[in-house]
Amino acid sequence: MNEFGALLRNHRIKCNDPKTGRVLSQQRFGELLREKFGVGFSGAAISDWERGKSKIHADDRPLLTCLIQILYECGGIQSPAQANELLETGNYRNLNLLEIQQIFKEDPISLQNPDPQLEIGAKRPESRLWEIIFFEFNDGWGNLIAGAREGPPPLWTRVVVALMRSFTARFSASAFLQTLFFIWIWIAAYFLIAPSFDWSFMNPQYWRRSVILYVAGTLVLPPLIGLLANTKNNKFWKANWLSNSPSLRLYTHQGAFVGFHIGYFAILFAELIRYSLHLPSSSLLVWAGTLAMLVVGYIGATVIPYNIWRAYSRLNLRDGVIFFAFILMGPFWGLYLLQYFPMLTSPAGLFSVIAIVTLLSGWIAWQTNRRSPR
Repeated sequence: MNEFGALLRNHRIKCNDPKTGRVLSQQRFGELLREKFGVGFSGAAISDWERGKSKIHADDRPLLTCLIQILYECGGIQSPAQANELLETGNYRNLNLLEIQQIFKEDPISLQNPDPQLEIGAKRPESRLWEIIFFEFNDGWGNLIAGAREGPPPLWTRVVVALMRSFTARFSASAFLQTLFFIWIWIAAYFLIAPSFDWSFMNPQYWRRSVILYVAGTLVLPPLIGLLANTKNNKFWKANWLSNSPSLRLYTHQGAFVGFHIGYFAILFAELIRYSLHLPSSSLLVWAGTLAMLVVGYIGATVIPYNIWRAYSRLNLRDGVIFFAFILMGPFWGLYLLQYFPMLTSPAGLFSVIAIVTLLSGWIAWQTNRRSPR
C-alpha cells in the first residue's frame, strides 16, 4: 500500500455514508463518484487506488477534485490543508483558490496571505486613486527623465523618443500579429456580413448574393475568432491541466459560434429598428456593428468553456454537445432570409426576429436547465 492509498483509505473510513450513516464502503464510494462525476467506479477500482495497484492520472483533475469533495461532504476531510496533504502524497498539485471555493465554500480572498500588521476590521492606509493607477508609470517616468538628461538640449526630444520606446516595448511581436489578424477578420466580416444589412436594393439577385456571403461568413468567421482565444498558454487552463485538452478547443470554437450569432442578432435587431423608423445609415455604423459582433464572439470563445467547466467541474463534450447546433445557425437563417425577405423588411419583420430570438433563448435555457447537474 502506497502513501496516497493509505491516506485515502484513512479518510474514507472516517466518512459516514449519507444514506445509511455507516462507514463509507468502497462500493458506496464508487457509487457517489458516479453520481457526482458521471463516471462509475466499482469497489474494486477504489480498492486498487487504496492498495496502490492503480493510480489516478494527474491530468484527471476533475476526478481528483470530485473525490476530495465527497470525502469532505461525508466528513472524512475537514479542511483544505488535509486535502492538499492527500494530494501531495500522490504527487498531485495542491488545490487552487477556485477549487477550494467550490469544494469548501471558502472565500478566496480570505485564503490569501493577509497583512499580519492589520487586524480584522482595521482600516488599511488610504491611497489616492491616481497613485494606484500611475505608481508603476511614475517610477518609470523618473528613470526616463534621469536617463534623458544626459545629452545636448533640447531635453524634450529625447524624452519623446524614450517615451515611444517605453510604449512600444510593451507590445510583443506575437501580440502585434494577433492584432493584425483581428483586423483582417474585421475586414472580412464587413464584406461578408454587412451586405445582409443593406435593404435598400430589392433586387432578388443582389439579395441572393448577400445571403450567400452571409452564410459563408457564419461558417468561416467564428472559427477564426476561436483561434484568437489562446488556451494553450493560458495560466488558468494550465493550472487545471486542460490547456492541451481537445475538448477545451472545441468548446472555445463553440463559444465563438454562440457569441457571434448573439452579436449578429443584436445588430440585426438594431438595424430593423433603424430601418422601420427610416433613420439614415452609414458605413461607420456598419463597421462598428461588425466590430461589436466579433467582440461578442470573442467573449463567447473565452467565457463559455469556463462556464461549462465551472458548472460540471470538467470539460466533457456530452455536457454541451447540443450547443454545437449553432454551427448550422447561419445556413438555416440564410434559408429563412431567402424565403421571407419581404416579410423581414415589413413592419412585421421586427416582431418575427423577436419571436425567433425568444424561441432560441428559450431553447438554450431549457437545454441548460435540463443538463445542469443537480
